[in-house]
Amino acid sequence: MLSAAAAAGAAASFIGSAQLHSPSHRALPARCSVTALEGGAWSTLALAKDALPEADVLDLDLLDGLILTPLLVPILGLVILRSGAAAAGAKLAQLEAQRSLETAEGRIKKLEAKVAERDETLVRKAEFWSDRLAKARGEPRSQAAAAAPRKPTPKPAPVVAAAPKPTPKPKPAPAAPPPAATVGGEALAPWNVVTRISNGVTQLRPGLTANDLVLVTGAETQAGKLVVAELLQRIPGLRVRACGEGGRAALEASLANIEAEACAVPKSRVEADGSRVEIVAAEEATALTAGVTAVVWCASSAGVRGRPSSSEDGGGVGGAAAVLREASALLRGDQSGMTPKLVLLSTAAASRVGWSRETKKRFAAAAELPIVRLDPQNILGVKAREEAGVRAAGLPYCIVRPCNLDEEYVSEGGYVLSSGDVATGRISHRDVAALLVSALLEPGACGKTLEAFTLPTLPKRPLAAAFRALPADMEAAGSPPPEDAAYGLLQQLAPP
Repeated sequence: MLSAAAAAGAAASFIGSAQLHSPSHRALPARCSVTALEGGAWSTLALAKDALPEADVLDLDLLDGLILTPLLVPILGLVILRSGAAAAGAKLAQLEAQRSLETAEGRIKKLEAKVAERDETLVRKAEFWSDRLAKARGEPRSQAAAAAPRKPTPKPAPVVAAAPKPTPKPKPAPAAPPPAATVGGEALAPWNVVTRISNGVTQLRPGLTANDLVLVTGAETQAGKLVVAELLQRIPGLRVRACGEGGRAALEASLANIEAEACAVPKSRVEADGSRVEIVAAEEATALTAGVTAVVWCASSAGVRGRPSSSEDGGGVGGAAAVLREASALLRGDQSGMTPKLVLLSTAAASRVGWSRETKKRFAAAAELPIVRLDPQNILGVKAREEAGVRAAGLPYCIVRPCNLDEEYVSEGGYVLSSGDVATGRISHRDVAALLVSALLEPGACGKTLEAFTLPTLPKRPLAAAFRALPADMEAAGSPPPEDAAYGLLQQLAPP
């Protein structure tokens, strides 16, 4: 067994006793590695063995107490530190994995919400186009909605409490426009288009024939009387319902010889064959549009007392147009070549009172006319309301705005047709009447608002090309806005 003195000497050599240190001895650094400590332990054991060469047995228990105990303390400390670092790293890895999982779940829920919103939008679009297709076929709205395939809306994804995500609000469905018919690829008008004409419904056909009945209001005026004569002269066999104010007797006296004069036939022949003119006094008018297939409106808003004037229906003309639309329809095959079925006699400058200050300054020559600055009895405002009522009625229409109507002006020249309400010129009543009837016969005039005057030096040409060249009205804004190019050209043609 190792003696106590030998053991004490071995321990002192390990732990650095002052008595056993050599002059060149340095204490073991505090921050040493485990490998260095293990090497030092084995060196100490070797010194102990050399110091006791004669010992047969080495008491290891004593060496454990003297040598290994100071060594194991730092080793165990390092092991504990390594274990703590490993546990902390595992915890951080777990938290990172949980955070990644939550992020992935949030992205999945966003994708699910986008897919649900896109599916709902597609369903609304399918319903909208199915409804338009059914309307074009003449089906009722309820039948179109029932026939449209409806895709079930996916349920919204459940909200996770740990990371709540707001469910995106569905976009509002676009308002379905009224069934529309295209006029020359430009204008849209909500006409009553059907696949079959029902009993009691008046069929509207392109143009005018001997089977048509045309209503002319304001027949007591010079323009209205000339329109009646123009219709009788142009379309043989056509019947005209002339409505005017002033009493039935005065109206009959005014139109007594109109057919004989227009057709250049003896009055006796007219009486024998039966007159094609039906005279209706405005005071007695009840069913003004019954059986009518076209209208030329020459009266003012209060010119037909059978239809009360109001701002909602555009005066008498708007109300009469709405009644005619409800009682008539046109076949789908006729809509592409349809001609106007309501022609309104308005006036130039009808929209100028509503121009902004900048627009009036920009087109000063058109805005500074006396009728625009003064607007006596709100004439221009009334005409603008009439025009709005006609556009909203849902009939194929044309609005004619003649420039200065001069009773003494006689022109054998051609028409100048324009849009934008910047024209200034003169035109006779006879030329206006011929233009109104021409608009009833031309598909290019459908859905348009135009200004007109004549020039004696301009040769007369067919009006079909002039009608087609004009822009169609805009659905919301009404007539086309003024343009600089048209304004500059028309000012060169304006009378001195």
